[in-house]
Amino acid sequence: MNKIGRKLLCLSLTGVLAFAAPAASVVSSAIPVYADVSVGNFTDDDFNVFINMIGACESGGLVYGQRDYSTYVSLADSWGAEQTITIGWWSAYGNAGRNLLQRIYNADPALFQSIDTDGSIQSMLNQDWEALRWEPTSAQRDVIVRLITTDVGKKCQDEAFKEITKIFVEDCQDAYTDDVRATMMYAEIGMLGGEAAANRIFNRVVRNYASDFSLDNIMSALSDDQRESGNPHAVSGAVYNTRHRLFYQWINEYVNTVDPQANGVFTDVQNNSSYYFAPVYWAHENGVTAGTSDTTFSPSNTTTRAQIITWLYRLIGNGAVSADAGFTDVPATSYYYQAVNWAKQSGITVGVSDGVFGSDVNCTRAQIITMLYRCYASGTGSYTSSFSDVSPDAYYYNAVGWAVQNGITSGTSTTANTFSPDKVCTRAEAVTFLYRAASRS
Repeated sequence: MNKIGRKLLCLSLTGVLAFAAPAASVVSSAIPVYADVSVGNFTDDDFNVFINMIGACESGGLVYGQRDYSTYVSLADSWGAEQTITIGWWSAYGNAGRNLLQRIYNADPALFQSIDTDGSIQSMLNQDWEALRWEPTSAQRDVIVRLITTDVGKKCQDEAFKEITKIFVEDCQDAYTDDVRATMMYAEIGMLGGEAAANRIFNRVVRNYASDFSLDNIMSALSDDQRESGNPHAVSGAVYNTRHRLFYQWINEYVNTVDPQANGVFTDVQNNSSYYFAPVYWAHENGVTAGTSDTTFSPSNTTTRAQIITWLYRLIGNGAVSADAGFTDVPATSYYYQAVNWAKQSGITVGVSDGVFGSDVNCTRAQIITMLYRCYASGTGSYTSSFSDVSPDAYYYNAVGWAVQNGITSGTSTTANTFSPDKVCTRAEAVTFLYRAASRS
């Protein structure tokens, strides 16, 4: 396969990092299009998850190509001016944009010409934009945006993306590993910094981690690379660390390697695409919580404060605690006795009133996020929250800001910009919050 044109680091019209179609040395009237992306055990379904993650990082959750990535966004707000696809720095990556436009022209010349009425864009399709350092006028940029945001333009974006994804998947499987999760990280790094950057990081995994391509080892290799280079703009640098961490998070959540048959089948947690699928089986596998029966987890059931504290204790507690917390509603015979003592001693909770823990009180979203904040951030640090229903004087304000910054929650509505602090936390939400917080510890 032709592996030319790995100039993938580029800027959108608004300056947001994004991908571009692969560049080529000459414009072809027959740019190849892959009908699928399947390579080895990397399936079309894996590609659909991967393109969703790319789109969520780049667009902030806007409709990108033919897909809506809003369910993946948990860190950044949508950028209102973001265009559907990048077309590159003209002087450095312009041929990627040119090839995309050539692809659109090939797919529907009549549509292209109806938008490019003076033919100024079409006349440039046989030029080397990078060698010319071509800078389109404002009017020409408007025409380009109109072209790439048509239905045909979006379809061509997806085709171009499939093409470059398949190249990276093949490269990774040929040279390093066929593990789907590792392959996605290879492609993400490559699309950000090119093939050489992806190989540099994966070669570090070979040298430093005995070719164990776990996500943790890949992230460690990125950190190793940054320590040695010291360049914040390198693919491993601080500028791109947030993106890598988002991919780490999302791959853990959406690329499920858990086999429900091996962990006890929950008949009500069978949809692999549900946001809580991986967290539920993680919690079960790690002894955080069992189901509500041998075959059900009951993801929509509400949780109590006693349950949440017990789950936290099982996850990060340190065994027996001698001091009694002194809560009148926490008898020594209760299953949550040690957990509550640990939580009080560790400063995670002080109860709902003097001498009362509120064992059977439903746990709200604000309460569980605050408990996690105190567990994982020691309840310290100043964070901001822009949710319309989270007041700056609320006890959970910093906790919610911390949770958003660390990708633990994105709220309950992007349209209304709400967190719903007083909403009772469901079992699905609770294990998902714990799962995400634990992955960042």
